[in-house]
Amino acid sequence: MAGALNIKIDISASTGVRRGADVIRYLLAGANTVQVCSVLYEKGISHLKEMNAELAEWMTKNDFKGISDFRGRLNYENIEKPSIFERSQFIIYFSSQDNKLVNQLLFLLG
Repeated sequence: MAGALNIKIDISASTGVRRGADVIRYLLAGANTVQVCSVLYEKGISHLKEMNAELAEWMTKNDFKGISDFRGRLNYENIEKPSIFERSQFIIYFSSQDNKLVNQLLFLLG
């Protein structure tokens, strides 16, 4: 989001980072760093090897040589039609909620 506003700040992601896939998502969004303290307390320092292996495997599969090759690719400023992304996130969120909530929303939308 900061990139879309042309604000030049470093971003450090720190919530919900438990697997290499979480690291990848934050880097794709533009994070400069990803904090993994909580999962290391739970699983131990050796869990870093697993997370790094998942990241390296994904990078190889997608032909990325370094993190800078994909950091920020999913940043708002790089999305051609952000309204499509916003709408899909809205649908994903409400489809994962209790059916009662979904039914209420559908009722309100008419």
